[in-house]
Amino acid sequence: MKKKNKKKIRIRSLLFIILFIYLIGSFGYYLFTLPIKNIYILGTNLIEDQEIIDIAGLKKYPSLFKINKSKIAKNVKKLELVDDVKVSRNIFGKVTIEVREAKPLFYYRSNDVIYLSNGKTIEDKQKYLGIPVVINYVPSDILDDLIKRFSDLNNNIIGEISEIEYSPDEKNGTILDENRFIFRMSDTNIVYIDTINLEKLNSYQKICATLEEGVHGYIYLNSNRDNASFKAYETKETEDLGSE
Repeated sequence: MKKKNKKKIRIRSLLFIILFIYLIGSFGYYLFTLPIKNIYILGTNLIEDQEIIDIAGLKKYPSLFKINKSKIAKNVKKLELVDDVKVSRNIFGKVTIEVREAKPLFYYRSNDVIYLSNGKTIEDKQKYLGIPVVINYVPSDILDDLIKRFSDLNNNIIGEISEIEYSPDEKNGTILDENRFIFRMSDTNIVYIDTINLEKLNSYQKICATLEEGVHGYIYLNSNRDNASFKAYETKETEDLGSE
């Protein structure tokens, strides 16, 4: 009787092991063949989700665990506005592609290119309409500084700039400020500013709110002035706007 009981226990144990292996194998097969159910694209503003899905090779929603995350990231980085990419997935069929997107800053007429916040350029000047235009030549070192600091401007402020002119502050043949620019705004105001103080432009709407309604003119935010100041068109008076 004891031998029979031992034999039954062994058979049960064997059956349990077989069942366990079967379940593990089935679960592994399920995971391996599990199709992508959802694709989430994060961090984009100008890039279309479908454009990312297509270049990532996910258009047909392939098996979740057959995809190569490194390959997807490498392909997505080929898009001109992509700075960096992070790809993740989970066992519920969800793929997340998180993108750090560069932004178009301005069209540089001298080189006939659009500069991006990552320093790269785009030759198709019709692709991103409505961005500011740098209308004249800028020395390369000052242009690099402009790109770096311009990248910190808020998108809504960039959208209010129509033209940018490089205009060093000069008096009697002496350069007082070689980093000065003139920004012509869409509301007809003209801003004098240098790269060092470019971040002050993020307060442009607050500055305008302090001005008399309907009055436009020159706003001075450059370094050789202690405070931001304003001079209306066709007047000689300059209004102190206070320090920024």
